[in-house]
Amino acid sequence: MGEKRFISSEVNQRLNLIFANEKISINQDLLEPLNEDSCKYINQYIKVNSKLVEIAFAKIDSRKSRNLGIIRFDSAADIVAKRLNKEKDCCVIVLIDNAEQARSIGTGISRIFPPFTKKTGKETKRTVFVNFIVNDNTKVNYEEIQIVSNAIRLASRLGDTPGEEMNPTQVIRESEEVISRLKKINRNVSINIIKGEELQNLGFGGIYGVGKGSKFPPALIILQFTKPNNTKSIAWVGKGITFDTGGLCIKSRDGMCEMKQDMNGSGSVLAAFEAAATLNLDINVYGILCVAENTPGQFSFRPDDILTLYSGKTVEINNTDAEGRLVLSDGVCYATRNLKADYVIDISTLTGAQSYATGIYHSGVLTPSESFEKEIVDAGKVCGDLCYPLIYCPEYLGIDKQYSSPVADMKNSVKARNNAASSCAGHFIEEHLDKDWKESQFNKYGEGEFMWAHLDIAYPAVDPNGRSTGCGVPLFIEVAKKLMKSE
Repeated sequence: MGEKRFISSEVNQRLNLIFANEKISINQDLLEPLNEDSCKYINQYIKVNSKLVEIAFAKIDSRKSRNLGIIRFDSAADIVAKRLNKEKDCCVIVLIDNAEQARSIGTGISRIFPPFTKKTGKETKRTVFVNFIVNDNTKVNYEEIQIVSNAIRLASRLGDTPGEEMNPTQVIRESEEVISRLKKINRNVSINIIKGEELQNLGFGGIYGVGKGSKFPPALIILQFTKPNNTKSIAWVGKGITFDTGGLCIKSRDGMCEMKQDMNGSGSVLAAFEAAATLNLDINVYGILCVAENTPGQFSFRPDDILTLYSGKTVEINNTDAEGRLVLSDGVCYATRNLKADYVIDISTLTGAQSYATGIYHSGVLTPSESFEKEIVDAGKVCGDLCYPLIYCPEYLGIDKQYSSPVADMKNSVKARNNAASSCAGHFIEEHLDKDWKESQFNKYGEGEFMWAHLDIAYPAVDPNGRSTGCGVPLFIEVAKKLMKSE
């Protein structure tokens, strides 16, 4: 960390700002092992307002690989997760090189305290303070870190809530509550809900087909945040399968556990939308939630059925457990045809093959644009939502080679599961982008170049303890901020 040291006077000043009206003093001798690099972590208990508070000092290793990020944010989260007392309030003070590094550390720490629980024992309420001492004296934007952290925890709660409770009807309520909160702080936001039979009447055959077997009507939820002087717009499209049994192609017992988290994509879209509007970003933001429960029932869609999606293209069903791409295809078509967003990113827990392509910590990114791909990957390194490119090659992995059908425009599940299946799934969604939108993008960026990206977060969306991580929330905010500044 360069020549920067933990200095007791600076630490004490910071502690007394956090705990107002308290006289707190940390001796320099306590901090010297950190300054001498003989350890990376020291903790100390102090009394604040008659309560014991644990103070943790952490020096983060600056050595890292090129695909990790701008700092070892995982080390900070690991320190907090493994070493801090689970009963008492705590304060974490982290020594970093510059303020930019604070964002990924804040993201990492917020993920180790998932909010959802149904345990009946007495709940211990704790406060966790996170503070930074910055080597180059740049200012940390604590307000932004707090807003994004709150959004991560919202997405985590949505994903961890069981499907009987967090069903499509409840997702609508959660969305309406987000809009209500934003209107209270005078944000220009709106919500449009298309659900049940109306989906079929308006041509959303993907969402309606997947969800029609459930007692909870499927829905397309469209959120909008706009400002008069904004010149750019971005649409986030989330897969919201509130529980995925696999439909009539039913999953095994073990394969069905944790399928409440198949809505993590839409949960992240909803939470990121609230964060973006709260931050009052200078870019118009559309959040599109494609919500359905995929379950066997009297009216469930079947193998061999042919669905007509919102794009107008027909899909022969050869696997009812490849449903996420069907609902997302309706969503991205709406984003490009109706909203005409400048940038479109869809996000989903889409394929088990994602972990073979990019691992369990890096989301897979598929996009035709090399520049957009770099924007997203670089944003992930800054905010701690790590990404890595998936193969973009529709010539080998697209509709003609992988989804050909004798009776429809395409099938919904790939021919060859050993041939970059995560990329193939993304190419299926790509096929349903509005044709006129793509043409307008070609005119702006050049033939074959358009600002759409597909994020497969199947494994990064859930941590090793089976808890939803809010994956995608900080990435969406970071990408939006980068696009605001781009030409």
